[in-house]
Amino acid sequence: MKNKGKLLEFLTLFAMTIGSVVGAGVYFKNKEILLDTRNPIIAIILWIIVGTVCVSMVYLFLEIASSTRNGGSGTIGVWTKLFINRKVGSFFAILNAFFYLPVMQSMFVSFFITFILMMFSTAQLKGIHFLLIFLSTGIVIIIINALINIFNLSISRKYQAFGTIFKFIPLVIALIAGVVLFDKNGAFLSGGFDTTTPTGEIKREEWSTTNFNPLLFFRGFGGILFAFDGFIFICNSQRKAKHKDVVPKALILGMIFVSVFYTLIAISLLMGSPDGSIVKLLERLFNGGKVVKATDSSVVSRIANILTSVIIIVICSIGSNNLSYVSFVVIESDIIDELYLPSQKDISLKKIGIIQACLAITVFSTFILVGTLATVGLTNTATVEQAISSTNGVIYPIQIVATSNACLSFVMIVTLIIGALFNRKTNKVEVEKKKGFIVLGLIAASCLVLFVTMSFFTIVVPLEVLTKNTSWFKANFYQGPLFVLLTLLELVSVSVFWFIQEKRRKKYDLENSEVQVSKKPTA
Repeated sequence: MKNKGKLLEFLTLFAMTIGSVVGAGVYFKNKEILLDTRNPIIAIILWIIVGTVCVSMVYLFLEIASSTRNGGSGTIGVWTKLFINRKVGSFFAILNAFFYLPVMQSMFVSFFITFILMMFSTAQLKGIHFLLIFLSTGIVIIIINALINIFNLSISRKYQAFGTIFKFIPLVIALIAGVVLFDKNGAFLSGGFDTTTPTGEIKREEWSTTNFNPLLFFRGFGGILFAFDGFIFICNSQRKAKHKDVVPKALILGMIFVSVFYTLIAISLLMGSPDGSIVKLLERLFNGGKVVKATDSSVVSRIANILTSVIIIVICSIGSNNLSYVSFVVIESDIIDELYLPSQKDISLKKIGIIQACLAITVFSTFILVGTLATVGLTNTATVEQAISSTNGVIYPIQIVATSNACLSFVMIVTLIIGALFNRKTNKVEVEKKKGFIVLGLIAASCLVLFVTMSFFTIVVPLEVLTKNTSWFKANFYQGPLFVLLTLLELVSVSVFWFIQEKRRKKYDLENSEVQVSKKPTA
């Protein structure tokens, strides 16, 4: 019976690891990685490298997460509070809950709307109409998710359980389909594809399997880091485990499985998809192996487009609900752990849900407005395909900021790893020490610094600036300036919120009052 219990817990943790990590990255970022590296082979190599480092990070976080085994929430803010100090922990908590999670939720919501519109890809609308469609639909989705979290969290949990199974179905299909459909239309052999800009111009995106310019090896990390950043949510699972000895094995083997699975999926997509994305691969599959174009009017092509869109819409719905749920729980946990202070001593779950929804709506609306103004414009007319392209359309700024936020999350992670390394010398925090932690920690921290630095460089300096002497201000639809402006706006906003919190905290400490959540924690 004991062995059966261990096996069950091992399988549960193993499945939870896979379900937590596998998500948006493999669905939406493989195309971005291909365009960054301009070489399918380099893209695959980077998947392997980053996957290996992320496996080591799971092992490192088993020691870090053990710091809260006797109390405290397993969030990035709480761990930073313990290993660094309370002020840095508070800053990271605000960055995580007020920006990182809302940005990620906004990305899923924007893709949800995008693939609804993709079923009408040849329709023409003005920029103001695209703006209104995105804002009205997106805000409704965010509010619905918030209401679910406020009144019945079990619905979100059940939906996520369904989502964990459902999101693997298209991936398994794609894994097989990419190999079966491998031909000159796949990214490996095609050498590029044509894309239509919001202004109606045809732009050729090209790559090569023979170009191994060293610079290209440093340009695909951002999208891959985005694909792996969910690992941090599973590292605190040892806190409730009955058989502690199975936790490291389950989590590490789960992460190894994810790394191998991601690599195989990336290879398959590059073999069968015209642009390296799962969307184009599924469209080819449903269209009898032929590439689907926006101008195709055949019944089979239309059905292929609709079926693919419906699958991705469900995936985006699952992701949006998950991020809303995680945001809700993280805000609640951080309030309980006093990483930021509400204006009231007794705050209700209803108010937490309202705060979470307002944050998501603000972030989503800001980036959709910026995206519309920077690409289509309010008065110009464009087809749906032109306006909502993920590489130069309305949702492009959200794509950029989502990748940069994934990089910022790894900045927080590497800071925490460094703090944990220093803790080995100071013993300030009591932890379950893991063998090889110092060596692995130094290697992982060094790799992450390189990955994150090059990810930011890739976003700030588009490849055409280096290879075609294009103006930095105009390259890739103002990518560099937009990223700098939006990231500075984000960090300044976090700093302002943090400063206000610190001013309030002085008063809070003097009054020595205790903040309470009016219902039991959901975390």
